[in-house]
Amino acid sequence: MQNADNFKVFQASAGAGKTFTLIKEYLKLCLKNEGAVANFKNILAITFTNAAANEMKAKIVKTLCEIIDSKELDPKSMEAILMEELGISDEELKRNAQRLMTRIMHDYSSFCVSTIDAFVQKLSRSFAHDLGLPNQYTVSIDTEEVADTITENLGLRISDKDDFLTRLLIDFSNNQFDNQRSTAIETQLSEFIAKLMTEKAYQKDENNNIKNPVQYKQTLEFLNGKVYGFEQGLKSLLDDFETIEKKFGLRDELYSYGKNGFISYIRKLSKKTYEQPTARFNTVIEKRSCFSKEAEKQLGKAQVEEINLALLPMLERLKTFIEEGLGKFLFYKTQRDLLYLYALRTQIRMEFDALANEDEVVHISEFNKLLNTVMGDFSVPFVYERIGEHFRHVFVDEFQDTSVLQWQNLLPLIDNGLSAGNMSMVVGDGKQSIYRFRSGEVEQIINLPDIYALPQDERQASFEQYQNNLRNNFAFKNLDTNYRSFANVVDFNNAFFEAAYQQLSPELQKVYVAEKPGTDEGVNIYQKKAKKEEGLVQVELYDAENQPEYCFERVEAIIHDLTETKGYQYADIALLTRKSDYGSEMANYLNDKGIPVISQDSILLKSSDKVQLMVSTLRYLLYGDNETNVVNVLFYWKLTQDPEFDGDVSRLFCEVKAIAKGEMAIEPAMGLGEAGLLQGALSKATCLYDLCANLLRVFHFDTIRDTFLNYFMEEVFKMQSGIKEGIADFLSYWDKKQDKLAVMSVSGNAVKIMTIHKSKGLEFPVVIYPEAIIDLDEKLNASKAAEEWLRPEDLDFEAIPNLEKVLFKLDKNATNMGEKALEKVDKEKESNRLDNLNLLYVAFTRAVQRLYVIAKQGKADKPNIIRDFLADKENHQVPGNEALVYRFGDDGFRNPKEKTENEVAETLTESVSTDWFQKITVDPNPTMVWQSNSDKILPREWGELVHQILAKIRTSNEMQSVLLPYLSSATIDLETASWIRERFVQMTQYPQIAAAFSPGAKVKTECEILYQGKILRLDRFAELPDAIYLLDYKTGKKNEEHKNQVQLYANALREMTDKEIRSFLVYLSETEIEVDGPIG
Repeated sequence: MQNADNFKVFQASAGAGKTFTLIKEYLKLCLKNEGAVANFKNILAITFTNAAANEMKAKIVKTLCEIIDSKELDPKSMEAILMEELGISDEELKRNAQRLMTRIMHDYSSFCVSTIDAFVQKLSRSFAHDLGLPNQYTVSIDTEEVADTITENLGLRISDKDDFLTRLLIDFSNNQFDNQRSTAIETQLSEFIAKLMTEKAYQKDENNNIKNPVQYKQTLEFLNGKVYGFEQGLKSLLDDFETIEKKFGLRDELYSYGKNGFISYIRKLSKKTYEQPTARFNTVIEKRSCFSKEAEKQLGKAQVEEINLALLPMLERLKTFIEEGLGKFLFYKTQRDLLYLYALRTQIRMEFDALANEDEVVHISEFNKLLNTVMGDFSVPFVYERIGEHFRHVFVDEFQDTSVLQWQNLLPLIDNGLSAGNMSMVVGDGKQSIYRFRSGEVEQIINLPDIYALPQDERQASFEQYQNNLRNNFAFKNLDTNYRSFANVVDFNNAFFEAAYQQLSPELQKVYVAEKPGTDEGVNIYQKKAKKEEGLVQVELYDAENQPEYCFERVEAIIHDLTETKGYQYADIALLTRKSDYGSEMANYLNDKGIPVISQDSILLKSSDKVQLMVSTLRYLLYGDNETNVVNVLFYWKLTQDPEFDGDVSRLFCEVKAIAKGEMAIEPAMGLGEAGLLQGALSKATCLYDLCANLLRVFHFDTIRDTFLNYFMEEVFKMQSGIKEGIADFLSYWDKKQDKLAVMSVSGNAVKIMTIHKSKGLEFPVVIYPEAIIDLDEKLNASKAAEEWLRPEDLDFEAIPNLEKVLFKLDKNATNMGEKALEKVDKEKESNRLDNLNLLYVAFTRAVQRLYVIAKQGKADKPNIIRDFLADKENHQVPGNEALVYRFGDDGFRNPKEKTENEVAETLTESVSTDWFQKITVDPNPTMVWQSNSDKILPREWGELVHQILAKIRTSNEMQSVLLPYLSSATIDLETASWIRERFVQMTQYPQIAAAFSPGAKVKTECEILYQGKILRLDRFAELPDAIYLLDYKTGKKNEEHKNQVQLYANALREMTDKEIRSFLVYLSETEIEVDGPIG
């Protein structure tokens, strides 16, 4: 079959215009002619994150606005490129862009740009019955909470009525004791449940069938046979050795190398410390002598020979026994220790089902697995019929982070489109694959157009057909120009990664350099430069032993130099770290030095005194007037109310003791008035959220103005709407989560500190990367070994009854389990090396103008990928520094985008504060401000903006011309525009107020009248021959004061005219309008 080039794969290195390419291909499908405008309803664009989905939607709309509004054609613009590639005139392109904008606004729900999780959940809801899901359910993304809940529910089932579960948990506990493990079984069980939620634990129609005591006993006896068989065989051999020792009266000192020789290995085996024979043990066998020369003098040559003749054959048998049996023993022993967890899988599955059916909570990990079980059972047209949409084109962004199940679930849709001659595309870059821990499989992008991990079950034939279709339509394009970074940054990265990638295995080198079959292009490290500015890369290697504080001090010095002499603002600088803990250390250090910092990850809710007061008050209400609870409430109340309070708790002791003894109520001590207010807030509450809302009123706290409280109330809402309810459960949840619960930071003149993972997809004028990775074998979490689900047969071990797949830990023990196990360990090691190199790639390529890398020199005999690269770069070394400093480019240039003096003064004025987290702006809570997806609009501002926009729309025909400028300037997004349009249409059709929008009405909006010395502003004034309609728009909750306000407007108009005044309040909610009136 001839290649149709309909399956487009774009290799998009960092800064290569990935988003631009996605949008260009999207618009080409929609703007090629008038009829193509409707194609937007048939395109499914899949992204990795919500932020990416929102960004893509916003950029599509912005591009359309730019095309519609452009006066002069820029030859490098999207408009010019589309004209050239589509072969149409500018006039036709503008007309089609206008039509597309109108279509999207009129049918926003069909504008399908979403995350893979959101799309999968949409499919799941359409197939809820087929998947065994309840009709209504809540999606949980909290793995830890779900795992803890299931663990708790299993514990509640321990009773005489559930003998099997009780026996399993008792056996599990006994095994923990026998193995002298201190970890509580609840913790191990919860961790195991979390592992079961991962995609790697899933296999379609998996046959792990320990469902009853008989099967459990059968499996346990098999594993015990393997374990005890090895231990008994080994004991027999060691007993023979001990018999010979006793016969000849041998002591450890007589053996070769004494106590440190081969005998130490024998003693370890006797104490059940099992490992492969040591070098000295093997040397004894090779040299045919167990003794030292001193022993020969003491025992005599003849006796030594006699003893050697007795010992050496036994040692040879021992060596053979260990080499042949140790791997199997270690494997089956590990599996026996895990058997209790495997046997609980059926019970755990029952709890997952109960959570869905009884509590109507489904963990997000379930959806891809559930869909994978049914996607092959239904035709694609039937799927589209169920979801009410028909996609001819599928776009997948960040393909390197897509999991195997996600790709398998999308393939039927892509294949259906390709078979009809429609284009689909994926965009990705294996070099930026850093989410393997979330089941992202870089092998998928390496193997395209072939399907990685092709199913080996009844689906195999279908997937082979999909694969053939991908091959026949495959078209590969390498986006090889960097539009982000200055020239020296691009040159450095080209050179560094050209050298570094060669440290990967041949298979994984394909991530960086590879040819693609049937194409003239391939994957390549080298990037062309679009920017002419030179820029700077500076690498510093320091002596960690003699300069322990070097990183902190140098980061501080670099920031001061940039902001004081190079024209940069703090906000231009990003500090990237591999681990969040190190980022916190760096943030604390810089903050202590007076350098403002914000974290892209979060600012913890617990850092707010008002939030702490709310939590302390809940404890007080639940547990009563003990001194600890009282002092916490008074302490945080003082911090929120008294700027002079220095935190000295001793100043509160008298009041605390009086309250604890019942001599005084807590409310008067807080200055809240009469006693009982707090208990009154509790007694009036109908739920936890209601109680917290009552407390906010008692404390006179404003959640609209205080984003920390806003987010706190969101957590309260989610908690009571989730698995558990009640104060005690919320406090338990808070105690577990308080180090993670946070508001999200957005802006502010401060240095951004974030992990490399969080920086992906972003760019910064200046990047500082301290403690850079120098050894590709370094592990992010050295205390936890990687694990893999596999069949025992995959390691050449005998299958285990009733267990198809088991959990295999790729640790030191695994290296003793034979060749196949060693291959698994080596493969994991290579994957870890790729992870580390990719982290370096993502970190280095975030920089636009300047990149600073600070790393250890390390020992000469140890690996150091950065030091090795710089070994022949003496001409770049800067002399006279306490560390080895290499500079690529001129350090002297100033920020090309330096702010004016006025801008700097304004920014600095905004930044002056003694409390560092007041220097930032944070996202308003989306559930409190449902009206806006814009990170820039706060609740009150949003209401004002809606009034402003509605005031400009006099008739339906004016809607688009009014909304376009707001869209073009990104003041609102397309979803908000669509929402405004829908509400306006609803008003024109609402029977009571439709006349106010009739063509014959004389309309005034936002008009002002003077009444009783006050200026009144009317949202909509519509005059008809028989009456005047007065409409007032509201975007908040109903309030009796609103009626009084409208009544005042109506009274004012009645004094000016004899016509009937018909006044109405129009409440604008998320999905509809509600009209209250006529009033007065």
